[in-house]
Order: sequence, then structure tokens, then C-alpha cells
Amino acid sequence: MKNLKRLYLKQIEQHGIIPNFFCSETYLDNTSIVGRLEDGWVWLEENGLVLFPALPLSDKSNKKYPISGCWADFENYTLFDEAEDEKKFLDLEFIYDTSEFNNLSGSKWRTFKKNIRYWPDVNIGWKYEQKTRYSDRKDLLVDWLERNQESVQDYETIVRCILEPTKNDLCKGLYNGQGELVSINFADENYKYINYRYIICKNEPYLDEFSRYCFYMDYDVRVKNKLINDGGCLGREGLKRFKIKLNPIKVRTVYSHKLKQYED
Repeated sequence: MKNLKRLYLKQIEQHGIIPNFFCSETYLDNTSIVGRLEDGWVWLEENGLVLFPALPLSDKSNKKYPISGCWADFENYTLFDEAEDEKKFLDLEFIYDTSEFNNLSGSKWRTFKKNIRYWPDVNIGWKYEQKTRYSDRKDLLVDWLERNQESVQDYETIVRCILEPTKNDLCKGLYNGQGELVSINFADENYKYINYRYIICKNEPYLDEFSRYCFYMDYDVRVKNKLINDGGCLGREGLKRFKIKLNPIKVRTVYSHKLKQYED
């Protein structure tokens, strides 16, 4: 099944399709998502739900589109003619450019610039680094999950990613002056974006803001020279407002699609 997942990601790149937040080897491998291959088309499903548009393997693929809809679309790929398409709002995607965080000048950055100063000022000797102990990550993750159990989705995927990161993932920890792990930034990537997938934080004032700042200023992120896809807001208005205040260069609307049914 992993081979079909990778084949799907390869087709995204070959067709020049802009991938959505869920398209990465790390994310797909840590879920129960499976690949399907039929009549020259490849697509992904989870528990019978078609997740993304089916993609042709070549121009010789069967011209009949094999699916009647999908859970999350792509920015530049049309499934059905407008008259046949019944689409529904799913979420947003916030896209950022790391270079925008270089200066933080002007009124649009005033609040964020003020907020990111607080945590390091009261945590002298803090460190942000790749090497983190499994036990530290586990303790922080358990604390975070207990506090956010009502809003957390993909619980098992989060646990796998944080506790078993691969060498290709970015999984870095922020330590306070006493050497305690207080936050984790986790990201993976596809050919187009770095996906800022998870931020796991203790409940401390302004820690979230400073952790995000560490991520956007991280050399290992910037050296890849890619834009950042920070995903959506899952219907949480507070998170939406927060991400807008970080001045994304683009906010994309993600839709679910279904082929309209016509009666004779």
C-alpha cells in the first residue's frame, strides 16, 4: 500500500498539481489511508471515503472518471464541470513565506513582535534543538493531549509522528532554562510545501507564539526554500484569527466535492 501512496504523490508532482496539507509521505504512512489503482487511475481512501481527486497515470487512462467525489480538493485541479459539481466548504489553508518573519516591522506585526519577546525574557538559557529524548516528548504529548482532548483530531497519527519521527521529518524541541522540554514543532514536506503539521506546547503564556517564531526562523526550514503550509483552523475561530495575525501570503479555501445526481 505504501507504493500506491508514493505513486499518488508522484502523480501530483508530475501533473504540476498544488498539493493540499495532507499530502506527504509522513502523514500518509502514519494513517490508515490506502491507495487504489483502477483503469489507469490512482486515488487514496480511508474507511471507504475517497480523500482526494483521482489522478490519471497517463494520457491513456480510461477517460471515465472513476470516483463521484472527494473529501478535500486541490487548488488547481478541477474534478467536475461547475454545473455537475456539488461542493461544500471543508476548511482553510494558511500559506506563509519564512522571509516575511525576517523584519517584523510595521503595524501588521506589532502584536506578534511584542508577544514573542515575553517567553524568552523570562526563560533565560532556553534552547531550541533537534535532539529530544523520547520520554520528554511522551510526557509533553500526554499533557497536551489531556488539555486538548475535545479538539484533537487524528489522535493516533499525532502520537506516531511525535514519538516516532523519521529522519526526513523536522521534529525539534524548545527547552526552558531549567532544561525542561516545553514545546515541539513537527513538520514534513512534499515537493511544493513544508507542512507545519503539529505544535505541541505546555500551557504557558506566549509559548505558542515563540515556538512558532522558532520554527519560521529555523535554518533547517529556510534552507529548503519552500513556502509553509500551516493547514487550517478546523472551525475554531480563535485559531483562525491567530493564523491571520501571522500574515499569511495566501489563504486558500478547501472544498469537498460530490457529483450531482440527475433524475430522468
